[in-house]
Amino acid sequence: MQEALLQDYQAVRKEARDIIAAFYHKNNGFPKPSDTEVQQLKKSYSSIPYRFKYVVAKYFFNVTFEYKKFPWRYLLPVFYFYMGKKWGPSYRKTIHHYRQDLTSRLVAFSKKHPEISFDEDAVCQIMKVILACYITTFINLPLLSFKLRREKLHYAYVAGFYYGLAYIISDKTLDNPHLQLAEKEQFHQQILSALSDESASDVSNDLLRDVIQMARQELPTDLFESQYRLLFFLQCVQFEEYFYNIETGSDDELIDKITLSALKTHLSLYTIQSFSTRFSLTETIQKHIKYSLLVQQDDDLRDVEKDKKENIKTFFSQPWNHPRFSPHGLYLALVKELCAENKHLVWLFTDYFKHLSKKEDETGLDHEKIMVFIQKVAGFDPKELVKTIH
Repeated sequence: MQEALLQDYQAVRKEARDIIAAFYHKNNGFPKPSDTEVQQLKKSYSSIPYRFKYVVAKYFFNVTFEYKKFPWRYLLPVFYFYMGKKWGPSYRKTIHHYRQDLTSRLVAFSKKHPEISFDEDAVCQIMKVILACYITTFINLPLLSFKLRREKLHYAYVAGFYYGLAYIISDKTLDNPHLQLAEKEQFHQQILSALSDESASDVSNDLLRDVIQMARQELPTDLFESQYRLLFFLQCVQFEEYFYNIETGSDDELIDKITLSALKTHLSLYTIQSFSTRFSLTETIQKHIKYSLLVQQDDDLRDVEKDKKENIKTFFSQPWNHPRFSPHGLYLALVKELCAENKHLVWLFTDYFKHLSKKEDETGLDHEKIMVFIQKVAGFDPKELVKTIH
């Protein structure tokens, strides 16, 4: 089973690479933009106020891939969601139920595995993923199929919890400076075993075994085989991307690194959408892999100071002096292509210059945006939940 999944992953990787390679060669690599071009763009877009609606727009794009045109099909479900949030008693009842459930899950898990710390950042990450899964499922389901909606939405909530938990566990392992490469490799292989073998018979790590057994009990393999397959792919690409080193700066190396960065984010976004999407993974790679790449580059540019402090290597956190590649050239090429498809996205240039002008002591602003978003949607401050856990 694991060998077959690895072959499937390589096929997905090649498909993404072919698209990225074509984009790379179309742009003659991604050379550093000229000072004249940057100044012209800065003059046109840097003074435009950056609004909270752009944060919401990004979130919406990430859970729907609907950024090329006005999403008419979502008007009614989004309006229904808004009305329910503003005036519907069932919305408050649902939030209260899931808040209690999430609290009990985190308390029980932290008692059993105290090595996983549910601090404010971790809780926000889990809640962000839960909301992404829940909202994208909500707005894609038929409004009148009440029984189907309840079941699907509950599954989306549960999956969001485990996705968020898996992200925290994987991220803390890869970025742990006290673990040797061999230990990280062993942990990686155990994750693959857990995701490919329902019995998890080869998993000796107590934490991983508990998580996968809990997940498979609530999300049975026969119903969610495609989700476990996606998580397997995601683990493969995360591990490969993290340890991929550019040695000579050749075109092939740059294309490989860019591909891994794009595919990692694309699989993350697609996995969140997988409970309600109308499209296959292949279709979304063909249509949206470059958008996913922009999402990753946007994250990296926004977190550049934090990544430098934590010695996390991204295109933006390390110096580049390459005749055919600049991370800023890549970023602007992606924005230009998206704006050519939808001229209403020109605020992405504003976003770019906002990142560039951000001061080192403003690195917490992005966390604050997430906090505000959660408060507006869920109606409570995540800090309250953290206090309850501890």
